[in-house]
Amino acid sequence: MELDDLKKTWDLINDRMKQKEKMDAAIIKEMLLAKSDKAFSRIINYDFFSVIVSVSAIGLLTWQMTRLYFGPFKTGIFLFAIVFLIVSALRSIRNILILNKINFTNPINENIRLVQYYNITVKRNRIVNYSAVVILIALVVVACLLSPNMEMWRWITIAISVVVGSIGAWWEYKQMYRKNIDSILQSLEELKDLEEN
Repeated sequence: MELDDLKKTWDLINDRMKQKEKMDAAIIKEMLLAKSDKAFSRIINYDFFSVIVSVSAIGLLTWQMTRLYFGPFKTGIFLFAIVFLIVSALRSIRNILILNKINFTNPINENIRLVQYYNITVKRNRIVNYSAVVILIALVVVACLLSPNMEMWRWITIAISVVVGSIGAWWEYKQMYRKNIDSILQSLEELKDLEEN
């Protein structure tokens, strides 16, 4: 009789432990999904913001270019900047489309693959964008050197813009993309480990 009671108690404790493990796994999974969703939202919102800024800048440059004639060299710089902004807006839209394919009802391996693809896309875009910006800055400096009576405040404005732009580009990549992508990948890897156990 005592042995039967002991066996029942042991089975009851074992069942409770299994239920607790399942509840703990469900809570951890929910936390990881919430963490990933928050990081996705940040990146998507930033890409939407990038599209809005690019389109606004295109409108401003187009308005400025049609309002005054700057000569062929400076007009070429304006056109280069407009093309760069159009390409940037299209890349941001493509990034949003990639991120919208990620869905937590998909298999985790598929989501990991999509996030890694997005990560590679962001790195490639960064290299192209930085190269284009360096060329654009060089063209602006040449245009300023060719301009007669270039005021000191314009040189200071260019220098400050380059410094602020460099800091902004570093922050954008490290804090916006790198940090959130790493967070998403880490959460997905942990979810994968949970599913496998």
